[in-house]
Amino acid sequence: MSGRTIHNICNRLQVLLAGCVLLLAAHLLTSRSGAPPASPLVPAASVTDIMHGLVAPRAQRVFEAVAVEATVDGERVRAPGDDREWEQLRADALVLIESANLLHLDGRPVAAAHPDAPVAAAPHLRVRQLQRMIDLDRQRWRGHVQTLADAATWALAAVEARNVWQLHSNAGDLALACERCHLAYRFPGRRVVVAVPE
Repeated sequence: MSGRTIHNICNRLQVLLAGCVLLLAAHLLTSRSGAPPASPLVPAASVTDIMHGLVAPRAQRVFEAVAVEATVDGERVRAPGDDREWEQLRADALVLIESANLLHLDGRPVAAAHPDAPVAAAPHLRVRQLQRMIDLDRQRWRGHVQTLADAATWALAAVEARNVWQLHSNAGDLALACERCHLAYRFPGRRVVVAVPE
């Protein structure tokens, strides 16, 4: 093997080694920065689709699952009556938790409608306005979505324990999570204070 061939092989190995070092450094910098890798998932449903198709019907069932009604004979407690009803509630709570996970995914449009179309739940707003509100403050949006996930998780724990009174309380937490988000995005600019108990 000639000296020139050995020299060329050494040069190529140096270039290869330098490339490996750069790739390793880039990987270490990315992992240290805490930046998550880009998701390969592409949203198909809009926020509105998820709210109407998944969140609203499941939340409504959780709200209505337990109630204390005053009658002439005293209080009457309405609660799930059998295993099938408890299992349905468990499924509803799980769908609410997973819906929050779906809402955390970046790139999901607010609505499939034209940007200048009115928002169905807030006709005084245009789709582009609501999209801009969310895009400009992702941390606030994620906070509301996480509150939904937390309330649904508490409801799931109550369902799994078959604790009627805890579920009654957690249904209130869920209603509050929904209402606070709606106040922020359906009625922006209004000074509404919602007290949140510790």
